[in-house]
Amino acid sequence: MIILVKTKSQGKQVKSDISNYITKRLKLIINESKSRVGPVSGSKFLGFTFHYGQVQIHDNALKLFKEKVRKLINRNWGISMTRQIHKLTQFLRGWGYY
Repeated sequence: MIILVKTKSQGKQVKSDISNYITKRLKLIINESKSRVGPVSGSKFLGFTFHYGQVQIHDNALKLFKEKVRKLINRNWGISMTRQIHKLTQFLRGWGYY
């Protein structure tokens, strides 16, 4: 979850309020190593990196994407070309929706 506010002090207050709600009301545990207050630029979230109004695919996510595509289009003689195309299409569609 990303929450955008104007100042760092607002960010700290919102983080504290949300953390209290999640732990006390929902009885969930927050992973503090994944929680932070800071500028959006340079932030990484769900495989994407944010830079001054631009969203880029994180290098690691892109590397894994390419590896998966190579694996799916590998000449696997045990699977028909139609089946390979179907599997690749499913993967690309799912990744695109993500």
